[in-house]
Amino acid sequence: RWSDGSRTQDLDFADAGRHLQVALATDATLDLGDAIESLGMGFVPASSLSGTRGGRWVHPREPGFVLDFLTPMGRGEQELVHVKAFNADFQALRFMEFSLQDIESSAVFTRTQACLVNVPHPARMGVHKLIVAGLRRAAERTKASQDVQQAAMLYEWVHNHEAGAWDDALKDARSRGPTWRAHLDTGLAQMHAWLGVAQ
Repeated sequence: RWSDGSRTQDLDFADAGRHLQVALATDATLDLGDAIESLGMGFVPASSLSGTRGGRWVHPREPGFVLDFLTPMGRGEQELVHVKAFNADFQALRFMEFSLQDIESSAVFTRTQACLVNVPHPARMGVHKLIVAGLRRAAERTKASQDVQQAAMLYEWVHNHEAGAWDDALKDARSRGPTWRAHLDTGLAQMHAWLGVAQ
């Protein structure tokens, strides 16, 4: 049912920044570059769209396998925001704070290990994907289509497992102002059109 366009190989790591309160010690620090290098997996910093380095690590032998480090974009902030706690620049994304509210804990398993991670609620993540799809420029049509497909997957999962959560997330997003509503409506129209084709 779902095409390969709905799948990605990137791993996103988010820092709440100044927009949300998280339960971390105020003096908690980590050198992100050293931590990634210690993995010994061959990741190197990538160039961002503006030509500066930061916010993304790539694997030269696997171009599709990337590590993105993200934080919500505040007023007047640029594409990259330096996060002191990690001694690194993070990619600042508009509207990202929406997906970082009401996060859930999940377990990630490998063949030999397991760890706990915080992940966005599926409904909030799906609605955020629609907002981002509505925000993207015409030149980013492929990424917008991928956002819509992923949102559609989350939409169907939420409706089958947690009735009402999707509508709650939509209501919250709409309450945040006309800019939010405009981008959301654009993304919703794209998702409904795509679902009609997929079905």
